[in-house]
Amino acid sequence: IDKTGDEDSSFEPTMDKSPFITVLKEKFARGFRLGSSLDMKKFKRFYEAIHEEALELEDDEIEQIIRACGIVHEGKIYLPEIMISEESKEKILRYIMDSFSEGKTTIYYEALFRLFSDDFLGYYIYDADMLKAYLSYINEGNYHISKSYLSKDACSVSDPYDEVKSYLKNCAAPLDSDELCQILSHIPAAKVKHVLGTSSEFVNNGKSAYFHVSIVHFYDEDMEIIRDIISNAIRDNGFISGNELFTAIKSLRPHIVENNAAISSLGIRDTLKYHLGQEFSFNGNIISDTRKKLTMADVFADFAKKRTSFTLAELSTLASELETGIYFESVYEYAFRISLDEFMSKNNAKFFVEQTDKILDRFCSGNYISIKNISDFGIFPDAGFQWNSFLLEQYVYSFSKKYRLIHVGFNQRACVGAIVRRSTDIDTFDDFAVDVLANSGIELTKANALAYLVEEGYLARRNYTGIEPLLIRANAQRNIKGKK
Repeated sequence: IDKTGDEDSSFEPTMDKSPFITVLKEKFARGFRLGSSLDMKKFKRFYEAIHEEALELEDDEIEQIIRACGIVHEGKIYLPEIMISEESKEKILRYIMDSFSEGKTTIYYEALFRLFSDDFLGYYIYDADMLKAYLSYINEGNYHISKSYLSKDACSVSDPYDEVKSYLKNCAAPLDSDELCQILSHIPAAKVKHVLGTSSEFVNNGKSAYFHVSIVHFYDEDMEIIRDIISNAIRDNGFISGNELFTAIKSLRPHIVENNAAISSLGIRDTLKYHLGQEFSFNGNIISDTRKKLTMADVFADFAKKRTSFTLAELSTLASELETGIYFESVYEYAFRISLDEFMSKNNAKFFVEQTDKILDRFCSGNYISIKNISDFGIFPDAGFQWNSFLLEQYVYSFSKKYRLIHVGFNQRACVGAIVRRSTDIDTFDDFAVDVLANSGIELTKANALAYLVEEGYLARRNYTGIEPLLIRANAQRNIKGKK
């Protein structure tokens, strides 16, 4: 990558670039589109208005000079001096140099972008690739630029997997994943958590704390007795839950628990999964025969499938016995919820879909509406059950032809989420959050955004992983609308 960005260029203009930079700074802060006749016409018009003289050059010459003024990224020219504040630039460079001084060899652009996301609000660095282009431009030989990371030099490259493994093997107890991400802050948090979640040798101890499997020790005789416990339970019941296995281990081999006091029942279970995963099927908290693999979802789906009706209390009891949350999606394959406490088989569903969707049209004047904002159920057509938020949630989730349910998951005690027209391009909660925040009118800070999403009934709690890049996208969407 040369000083002008993504493409090599042998052209180096000899004339003074400062008048061009002035126009770009005042009129093209969001970038000048290369190859755009419209942007070229605007540029020449602005140039004449600002400098009170016409620009007597061919378009190709003008574009070459503009190209030499800044950074090329995705077909646009950006001025580096207005992409980010000087203070933020110094903060980022200081972080890079400090990281290398501390012994780190690799820093990922995605990690830097997330770490300094607040500094980019109101400026013109929108994603990790754009940050890479900026760092490439301002680099004065202080670091080596690679595709997804920068390093101290071309030979100093570390593997995230090796760094995660090395650190956890030297920990005597489980470590919170967020704390590990802070310790390895030069690696994107998503990459660290991907490493933790994709290798069975990194065991989840519960509440997002992880350890390396090597810190838990078993004797050979321990493993033989554990095999017998599992085999006997599968023979008698078809499966054994992880908590049942842990209880049996505490009774028959108490020293295992005593010698690994920091390891939870979940940690013991998944350590055994690492050692015995070729002999038995471990799916969540369900351990079964490898020839008939069962999952937690299978257990909940089978529970709903065999009943014409059941209650939330019954579901909660099953979840408690299996030490898990309720798998609502699996339940809703065969049942639907008619109230806070009651569920019915889908065989009993009697919705008038066309008429019900027309009623939703009356409530939803735009592209979406919160479930929370629909409370007048008297005008809905008969469905065989009394209309309420839970029945509405189920209708949209499983039956509506014109609307879809966009949410982060089913809530045990409340209906949270948005009813969105299927005709829109909104398919995920991320897309929805960007659109609703961009149109909200609130100041786009993390605290404000989360509070707004909760108050409007789109989230149950003021917590959403990955909200920072969504704020940047929402701010960009606002800027585009403001420009129009």
